[in-house]
Amino acid sequence: MIPEQLRNLEGAHMINFDPYPVTPYLHAIMEGLFYRKELYDWITTHIEQAESIATFGCAGGEETFAFLWALGASEAIGIDKDEGSIKRARELHSAILAETNKSLRDMTHQPESVSTNVSDWWNTRVVDFGRTGILKQDPKDIFVVGDITQPTNLLSNHYDIALVEYVLYHIWPNENGVRQAIAEMARIVKPAGIVAALEVVQYGDNPRVNFETLFEQTGLRQLFPTEEFPHKSEGLPQLNIAPVSGIAATYIYQKVES
Repeated sequence: MIPEQLRNLEGAHMINFDPYPVTPYLHAIMEGLFYRKELYDWITTHIEQAESIATFGCAGGEETFAFLWALGASEAIGIDKDEGSIKRARELHSAILAETNKSLRDMTHQPESVSTNVSDWWNTRVVDFGRTGILKQDPKDIFVVGDITQPTNLLSNHYDIALVEYVLYHIWPNENGVRQAIAEMARIVKPAGIVAALEVVQYGDNPRVNFETLFEQTGLRQLFPTEEFPHKSEGLPQLNIAPVSGIAATYIYQKVES
């Protein structure tokens, strides 16, 4: 059974084998996170590693875990204003830890049942993810409730990179809110730290949003060229909401050292 939080990962190609004695739940979670982390190649092509990361609008936590894994970081913070999302993120953390411990216990007690496929998968998924050390941390320290359009309590000059995905466009047309969110990202990263965004810049007949100007007004400098690509919403057929085509773009900016 695919965990609910990962059901939206269309296109994920799970390694198809009987994972026993690894629990099917852990198998599904790890495959989903592995697929998601590979989608960060637009960042990892330029930035291979970071010690600490922050995700703004972290929702159910999958983004935070996958981004941490992609950059080999050992510290993470995810912030979202929705208390329900933070609750789900913390529950996902607890579920991964519990399922990992159960699977490891069963593998240890039944070594004869561990196939080569399962052993190889365990090392390239669970062990590799576990190296981040994220499961040893308290989920309440990783996932916090906060409104990114307002000043937050996150540490200043602390993180190597801050990421926001498909969040700023939903704050728009509250330009001040978007500017505050970008300013918060800039505040919490270290000098020469990175602020990265993957955002919709234009949808349907709506006017294009010039995020570049807002990044620059915050005192950030562009580190790598913006890349654009087609973006299409899935729509909600049950509500008679049709899919809408648009344009999304990636942004990688750097905090100027003072």
